[in-house]
Amino acid sequence: MKLAYAFWGLAFLAACGPSPTPASSDGLRVELAFESGEAALGDNTLLVRVYDQGDRPMDAEVTMHLHMPAHGHDHGDAKPPELTRRDTGVYALSPVRFSMAGEWRVHVKCNCPMGNGEAEQMVMVR
Repeated sequence: MKLAYAFWGLAFLAACGPSPTPASSDGLRVELAFESGEAALGDNTLLVRVYDQGDRPMDAEVTMHLHMPAHGHDHGDAKPPELTRRDTGVYALSPVRFSMAGEWRVHVKCNCPMGNGEAEQMVMVR
């Protein structure tokens, strides 16, 4: 259910689910997790956390893209989710809107003073 790869870190909280998806590369770590614990049909909040190689939170510019590989289309929402900074290196993207059940690819790109990075996670929307 989870696939992650990337340059640096983002997402968070034990309440966000049993195991956020970490990704690391080039000294940065990324974690992605849904606030409710799992992706659901309709509106969701995706939590993102960015860390440097010393496990210190890093502020970053964050963007997200949704894609449903089985149907070859994107989420189709004309308005992208709003990014809210909750703390140093901790962000919420909302609403992350899934228009239909099935497997979706969540792709997050980040830019920070340490460099650029991205994380990807496959989620099953029910």
